[in-house]
Amino acid sequence: MFRARLALVLTLLLAACGPVGSNAPFTDTRMPPHLSRQFWAPDGWGWGVVQITDRPPLRYGVVTPPGMSAGQIIIMTGYGETAEGWFETARFLVDNDYSVWVLEAAGQGGSGRYGEPHDQGQAPDFTADIEGVRALSAKVIRPKATSPISLIASGTAAPAAIEALSQGLPAKALILSFPGDVAVPAGGGGWTRPNNLSALNLRQREQLGWMIANPDLRMGAPNRQWRTAWSQAQASAVSPVVRARLSGQVLVVSPTARPLDCSGFRQCKTRQIAASVPYQLADNATLAVWRSAVLEGLDADHAP
Repeated sequence: MFRARLALVLTLLLAACGPVGSNAPFTDTRMPPHLSRQFWAPDGWGWGVVQITDRPPLRYGVVTPPGMSAGQIIIMTGYGETAEGWFETARFLVDNDYSVWVLEAAGQGGSGRYGEPHDQGQAPDFTADIEGVRALSAKVIRPKATSPISLIASGTAAPAAIEALSQGLPAKALILSFPGDVAVPAGGGGWTRPNNLSALNLRQREQLGWMIANPDLRMGAPNRQWRTAWSQAQASAVSPVVRARLSGQVLVVSPTARPLDCSGFRQCKTRQIAASVPYQLADNATLAVWRSAVLEGLDADHAP
């Protein structure tokens, strides 16, 4: 079902623009009051939209280092995550001389929606995400040998990333960060503000601030159709036939040891880092260990 070849329409938006309808992409982000400077958008950050015909537009953000880029990193966000929640990580990667692109899934974050309610995850399949990241690479980034692409897939983005790579997306490395659907809310309700803010760490509270200030970024639990689509995508992503098509390096960073994580990949290793939330939102100590693992996974000499 992931082999569809759809016409591509791409628009680069370096200036913010507002949505033209309730299901349109959202790039006119309002900064939450009292947001700590470390969570601001990196200097030079720009927004863009990549659209597959008849599918919701996917919002992405981009920032480049002031000097020569060591490589292009595409971050594919997981369920309920926003590009704003990756600002701190993007700044870290730019400081390490990487160009960073953060691509949100269809129906998530500031990307266009499939329908109402706006804060419920909906998707008939993940074709838009798979074709969207391929289009971003081929039509917008256009990588060169001196600045190759690496992919970081967070949480539920793992199946779409694996499928895109199996279909020819050129990437020297794939990092699966906190893979799985453990961060996906149960039930099918819309977004609700947490009652116990003291149970959240600093990064979770700051991410919550973006959603409070920007209702268009809010995401509750997915509907049954989304869960079915994700289960089907996950089943395809663990197929040995699909995984054998990946020629680049794979690093799986997960809170628990899962023997099947590397099964079927040509070059793969795992790294277990304890965490109860996606790593980019974890406490300082966990974040530091994860960042070190990410830089290792991006290294050209990374070995299986």
